[in-house]
Amino acid sequence: MMIMKNAHGIVHHGLKAAFVGAALLISGCSLTAPDYQFNEDSLFHTPLDNLGYREKYPLGVRSVTAAVELPGTSGQERLTPSEIRKISDLVADFMTETQSQLVVAIPGGTAGDARVLGRAKQIGDLIKRRGVAASRMMLRVASEDTSANGAIVISYDTLVVTVPECGFWDKESSHDETNTNPPNFGCTLQRNIGLMIANPRDLLEPRKTTATHDATRSSVVLKAYRAGEVTGAERSDAESSANIAAESE
Repeated sequence: MMIMKNAHGIVHHGLKAAFVGAALLISGCSLTAPDYQFNEDSLFHTPLDNLGYREKYPLGVRSVTAAVELPGTSGQERLTPSEIRKISDLVADFMTETQSQLVVAIPGGTAGDARVLGRAKQIGDLIKRRGVAASRMMLRVASEDTSANGAIVISYDTLVVTVPECGFWDKESSHDETNTNPPNFGCTLQRNIGLMIANPRDLLEPRKTTATHDATRSSVVLKAYRAGEVTGAERSDAESSANIAAESE
């Protein structure tokens, strides 16, 4: 009976020691509550600050001024081929804008100089020949520029997309006991999307919807076109040009 009691005591103390050891082991490996929470849908612990890559690497839009500077009084009487190319390249980029105005600013210190005025007129004529409407172009005198050799500046305001800079390697990516995404996760994806956006305004507001079309009628016209048939609507003999003209009045 004494042996059984001693054996029971040994077993009791052994289990107690095992429980204490297991508790110490668990407490040593546990994650602190303020930084981690357990996700019931997963077997892993997820950091509370593990934001999605779109929030971590957002795309932005900022306003910049695109400009070309040409000599004023020191320039040649006629625009050079190099100057014409610079203006044409600027106008080509400007034509993709929808809400900007192209400004040709002549320096205030030489506003009465015949050479400067002549070059400004050539610039304006070239811009019009490149397809810019007169309503989208403005000639102004830069009164703040009083120098005798000030430049003629052709400029317009535009929007550009700001993309994230990638390449953070302050955390080992080959082994992570927290099973979280590396710092660079999603950065290159966001950067590439930002570089491919043709119109930065699309990030600020949606485009206006275009007029709707009759899909059924479009299908009929395309089918006739592929068959080499007439695509327009046929009119009866009674529909003379006189009657059509009268209906349109």
